[in-house]
Amino acid sequence: CFRQIKWAGLLISFGDIPTIKSNDVHVWVIKVNDWNYKILDTSILTKDEIEKSNRYRFEADKSLYVVGRVALRRILGNYLKLNPGKIKFDYNEQGKPHFSNHLNLDFNLSNKSGIVILGHCKDALIGVDIENNQ
Repeated sequence: CFRQIKWAGLLISFGDIPTIKSNDVHVWVIKVNDWNYKILDTSILTKDEIEKSNRYRFEADKSLYVVGRVALRRILGNYLKLNPGKIKFDYNEQGKPHFSNHLNLDFNLSNKSGIVILGHCKDALIGVDIENNQ
């Protein structure tokens, strides 16, 4: 089932996150080089997320992960009217996060080559992916 994207934007701050309504699709694109992950408020990340970030060998990979997770939590916190640090994820067999208790809001994220893309949809499933142009 395809839905029209209601909102898409380049995330440059957390100040202007619109409300997500029924059947809306929001897509966020983050150029990680525009963010200094070392000064982001990582206190909203879980102990497991911090531990995972510390296992990355390369700074670029760690930056992709941290910026993506902080953005995911801040945006979802805005949509759900929750403290971003209190959001609980479940994980599928491939390690992808999802909700089991906020069933009407679906999300997906992908990161590659300095870009993080986050997709959110209310009342439908969503998937996003970054692919290289050949």
